Amino acid sequence: MLAQLELRGQLLELEKEEKGLMEEIERLQAELEKGEESIAELEEKMKPLKKRIKDLTSREKKLKAKLKPFPFEEAEKARHLWSERLEKLEELKLEGKTRESVYQRLKREYDTGLRETEAKYQEQLVLTKEWLVLLKAQYAAARDELAMLEARHEVGEVSEKAHTQNKETLEKRTKQLGRQVEILETILRGIK
Repeated sequence: MLAQLELRGQLLELEKEEKGLMEEIERLQAELEKGEESIAELEEKMKPLKKRIKDLTSREKKLKAKLKPFPFEEAEKARHLWSERLEKLEELKLEGKTRESVYQRLKREYDTGLRETEAKYQEQLVLTKEWLVLLKAQYAAARDELAMLEARHEVGEVSEKAHTQNKETLEKRTKQLGRQVEILETILRGIK
């Protein structure tokens, strides 16, 4: 699941960069409308931006091909499907397009499916939130470990060489954990 979290982080970064490039293109188009530069000059400025967007789009497609839903997302999809079926069944009943016995049988089946997927969804959501708590604890511990290294170095307990070697590793780990926390929080905020 961490690999999937990293993929989502990479996708978020690509989307941010793409958005920035699009804003730059819009800014250049506004300059064109104002007549501040010639079309040829602006097209020359836009060429590398458009190429970069094309590259980002290609990378985005490759990442999305590797992307797999988290278990709570799969359960949410199933929950939505059962809800849609129930709504359509209610419409059929109101329109008189189904017999009462068929309606009752399908309603029981769909209600059961919805309850089961709702329970699975809630269970997976709780597990994901527990995972977030664990990641946050690991992130806090990594930050503390980095701060401890800095303090030990400042008081002379850790040599410059040992400080340099350990600092890079700790900074990388801290950054990675911080990113994972941020991504998972973003995903959970997007839940209805």
